[in-house]
Amino acid sequence: AALAVSLGALLGRYWGLHPPRAQWVCAGIMQQNGVLPEPKEYKRRKKKNKYAHLSKADKKELDPLEELERKAQHFNEAQEATKKAPPKERKERPRPTAKIEPSDHKAGAQAILPEDPEEVDPYDPTSFGFVEVGTIFRPHGIRGEVKVMANTDFGEDRLCKPGVINLKAAHRRFPRPRILERGRRQDKNVFILKFRGTETEEAAELLRGYKVYHSLRMPDQPSLEEEEWMVQDLVGLVVQLEEDAREIGFVRSVVLGDDLCAIKGLMQDLLEVQLHDFTLGMNEYRTVLVPFDKSIVPEVNLGRGMISIQPPEGLLELSQVKEEKVVIRGLLPA
Repeated sequence: AALAVSLGALLGRYWGLHPPRAQWVCAGIMQQNGVLPEPKEYKRRKKKNKYAHLSKADKKELDPLEELERKAQHFNEAQEATKKAPPKERKERPRPTAKIEPSDHKAGAQAILPEDPEEVDPYDPTSFGFVEVGTIFRPHGIRGEVKVMANTDFGEDRLCKPGVINLKAAHRRFPRPRILERGRRQDKNVFILKFRGTETEEAAELLRGYKVYHSLRMPDQPSLEEEEWMVQDLVGLVVQLEEDAREIGFVRSVVLGDDLCAIKGLMQDLLEVQLHDFTLGMNEYRTVLVPFDKSIVPEVNLGRGMISIQPPEGLLELSQVKEEKVVIRGLLPA
């Protein structure tokens, strides 16, 4: 090292270099020729923070936005992993079977065919002797009970008495009879039913979405008070004016006031009357809504199949033209 310093001073004077730089050049030449050993590499000591244990940086909570971004990232990663995973084999679930005793078949699902066969809609059980009373929307508990959303005023008579009741799946045309073991009301329009043969929650889950029908052939029909009629009895009645007994149409459907307003009794029931209008097209018809009130509908005669109305001035002019869509159920082979 002393030799390198001395040579560096001489060379600095001879070459005109700065002494420290000349010393560095001489030291490099001597190291290459083995005169001086290679300098040792010293590892720089890392500084340690003696107050690190007092820091709260590691315990700081994430920003809400950063936390949402991290959750979204984890969710996307889980979705990608699910897509890459092989699909699971889908097991076919057995469909519920109606368990009815032979003696119960007499009171089962029996259709009532109208006089005109064209009035029968094979996809609408109400056209051949059935009344829709509710829909199964979920299972209840673990013992095979189901919850039914009722759409009838006679829920206690048709959904709570043990006996035969009819269920129809969405892909079926005809209701199938089932034995109702028990039923009770849970809420205003919610009933809890238990069918024979449905003993577990899994079996009750299979009935989700089924329609509940009541057969008009059943002997225990509900009793009606004075000035009360069944909806299916009103549909199809001939409508005539009271002043001149002129026939103007027939009752196409009944719009219940409870379906128009959540407050019971606030809205009036309406009769949808299809008027005779021979100027319309083949699939068009003209209808008007008539309030089902004693002052406007003074007489309902089921024996004659007739309703007399006394409409206020301008009511029949509020009619509207509708178009009936033609649905092709199937095609016959050529």
